[in-house]
Amino acid sequence: MDAVPSSNSWEDAIATQRMNDFYIGWIASPLVFGDYPETMKKIVGFRIPSFTNHESELVRGLFDFLGEIHYSTAKIEDSPGSLELKQRDFDVLIQYFGFLGLIHWITNVAKNVTQWPITSWGLQGVLDYLKQAYDNPPIYILENGQRSPRDSTLEDRMKYLQAYIGSVLDAIRS
Repeated sequence: MDAVPSSNSWEDAIATQRMNDFYIGWIASPLVFGDYPETMKKIVGFRIPSFTNHESELVRGLFDFLGEIHYSTAKIEDSPGSLELKQRDFDVLIQYFGFLGLIHWITNVAKNVTQWPITSWGLQGVLDYLKQAYDNPPIYILENGQRSPRDSTLEDRMKYLQAYIGSVLDAIRS
């Protein structure tokens, strides 16, 4: 999933980075750098295990590729009071994403919506982010798709595929 700031504000940009640190960095940072993101360590505190130097050396570089599953792009808006939450375990985070930045889905996931908009720029955004933040690792796109109506045409599908393949190509070239 790609995350973009909801506005041009500094607070939304920081909330977006916090979202990326928790959503992506939780797994990728130890594998690439041998430790969790500083943001996570500061916010989570003693509840996150710390790596010894030996453990850090063992885990650093212990991957063949990073995998990306991309269906949507989220606009992130800072939620100032969320960092004051007393309980911050994963279950609470799932229920209340305000801790990472309040998520306003660009793709409306309501049951009565028959089609999601094409947000191929979001796939390019997350690929660019992974390339820049994690020293250009090999990346496999594991899943990608679009919710579309039953009566969608081959042209609709081709438009979708062209947009996403084009975004991948743009990410490779950038």
